[in-house]
Amino acid sequence: MNQPRLNPRTRRSLAWFRASHYARLKFLTDPLNDWLRRGRSYVMPSHYRYVRRLVRGASPAPLPGEKTALVDLHTRDFDADGGRYFYLLLRNLRRCGYRVVIVNNYRFLAESKRKVFKRRYFEEFPYELCDAGSGVQSAGVGDGAGGVVVWTDRRDPRRYEGVDAKIVRVLPIAGCRPANLAPASVWMPYPALQEPATHEELAALRQTPRTARVLFAGRTAPEYHSRKITRLHGVVSRLEMIELLLDSELPLQHYARLADVAAPAEPQAVWLPPYDRGAFRTTGVIDAAQWLGLLGRADFYIASPGTGMPLAHNVVEAMQVGTVPIIEYGDYFRPPLTDGVNALVFRGARGFLGAVERAIAMDAARRAAMHAAVVEYYDTHLRFDSFLRKVEASQERVVEVQYYG
Repeated sequence: MNQPRLNPRTRRSLAWFRASHYARLKFLTDPLNDWLRRGRSYVMPSHYRYVRRLVRGASPAPLPGEKTALVDLHTRDFDADGGRYFYLLLRNLRRCGYRVVIVNNYRFLAESKRKVFKRRYFEEFPYELCDAGSGVQSAGVGDGAGGVVVWTDRRDPRRYEGVDAKIVRVLPIAGCRPANLAPASVWMPYPALQEPATHEELAALRQTPRTARVLFAGRTAPEYHSRKITRLHGVVSRLEMIELLLDSELPLQHYARLADVAAPAEPQAVWLPPYDRGAFRTTGVIDAAQWLGLLGRADFYIASPGTGMPLAHNVVEAMQVGTVPIIEYGDYFRPPLTDGVNALVFRGARGFLGAVERAIAMDAARRAAMHAAVVEYYDTHLRFDSFLRKVEASQERVVEVQYYG
């Protein structure tokens, strides 16, 4: 069997996009834009006003909590995708009984004005700020108080020497490559953006009748065929996946809404969203309230990579409801996903189509066993409270946490 390839028209169109003036200009201007973003908060009056508004809106009294999490972040690591980690880290610390105190680092707070997820935290929850200079003491918990965990992206946390607190250094994984994840560090799972409100709702989603064998869901556009994905990480891009499926002889069905998948004419098929082959874009949007319900309807989910790195929130959300990922980057998880147990792991275009064929042909008993294994993996390794227990259980005073971002 020859290696599956994109058809010539698709290859030419994507080559044109990657060689376009826009792509080249973006490559040249990104370093300049990065430098400008570092200093813009110090010269933009709107950012000064936004920080003043945040300071005025902070809680004047200590917030409730059994333990205290002092969040001291100052780098730009949490400005882009890291903003999702910021929002979900702080939200989940609150859920786990922590009193969350944010250190007033001006630039970090100012950039929240332009960053959706950072801003969202301050809009949704009461928050407490403390002075950047006095650290733990200004948060109202002095030496010897115990129960304090400092979450910081400072690579040299000497400002907390002599303080009775556990230090958690939160650092990005260099190059978003699993080989750069330090063996002694704790991996912070990629956050699921959509989560059920209650344990009962999650249990119901996991028990949803599986009416679609294989599901492809998520946004698709030309930028999902980036050099970072195809060359640096060496995986089949999201765009290549959907084009390979359309050129294959696999049974395909199309859906525009949840109801299409809930009552399918052909369950043993690959379900695709509406797709414009000329523009390389999916059309139509599944309402956020129906997203987890859609994922829960499928036995298998095609875990296509993102634009800058393979790992995306979609695969975590699919595993949350027990749907088995068809994935090329199972080694980006810790521990790695296991082929035939909690994932169908493949390599390359031929392996991708082969994994889809395996999913379509799999019997009901084997699928049920894999669903159960995915749920066990998620609850053990991807839930935030499981991650937090690993941090709290460490006997080290300084714990290093790494994340893809």
